[in-house]
Amino acid sequence: MLLPQVRAERFTKSSKYYHYSEISPRALGGVLASTRDSKHAALIETLALQKVWEQSPAKTRFKFQKVLEGRLLLRLYPDDISATIVRRISKHFPSISRFATPEALKSLQVFLCDLPTCVSQQVLRTLVNAWLTTSRMHDSFCNRCVFGCPSPDALEHYVLCPVLWRVIGRVFGSSPSDSLEVVLLLASPNLVSAFRLYAAVTIFHACRASHLARLRTFTENNEGEALEKFLIEIARGVRSKVSSLKGAPFDMS
Repeated sequence: MLLPQVRAERFTKSSKYYHYSEISPRALGGVLASTRDSKHAALIETLALQKVWEQSPAKTRFKFQKVLEGRLLLRLYPDDISATIVRRISKHFPSISRFATPEALKSLQVFLCDLPTCVSQQVLRTLVNAWLTTSRMHDSFCNRCVFGCPSPDALEHYVLCPVLWRVIGRVFGSSPSDSLEVVLLLASPNLVSAFRLYAAVTIFHACRASHLARLRTFTENNEGEALEKFLIEIARGVRSKVSSLKGAPFDMS
């Protein structure tokens, strides 16, 4: 609460230059005390970790400065991704906002830490509405579903797009769940759902970046079968990539 107070005092100044002596002693003292507390706590945690490390059979050297840096960052800049996820889920998927509980997000965090980084990133990208869609970017680049549906170019549609998920079901195995909270891994997170969501993100962005004109031609000519066949070829390429990732629940057999 003290850092915002200092920032508020900072931006009431019209001068281009600003000196810390102009901050009120109370606000500056509070910030310094908070920083000292964080440094002290981080140092204690690092020393405790070093002691545990020295008592373990580990052969590598304990990297004190690196560990201390990590503990300091956690203290000074707490992770706020959970709060962001809750806000975005409440805005874009209000019907399942009840599933975005602290316990569910903590469980999801533990689950995602065991996945390949590229998969975890795409799951988080979905939860915070970071797909490159028209509704998110507020432009007119593509006003409808890139896969030919009459629905808008929006994440709310793509996470359950019948064309996209039918293709994923054919290429990756059985059909995905119809439950939105399962698709988004807010309930019963599992490897199959995580890698399918990764595939959905990858297929969407590949199509939007490189194949949009061709997909539009299929749609305008009512060539639904040809469009789906084309998407299957793209999905197979994605499956080949997915199958090479550590922990992938799919193979190429």
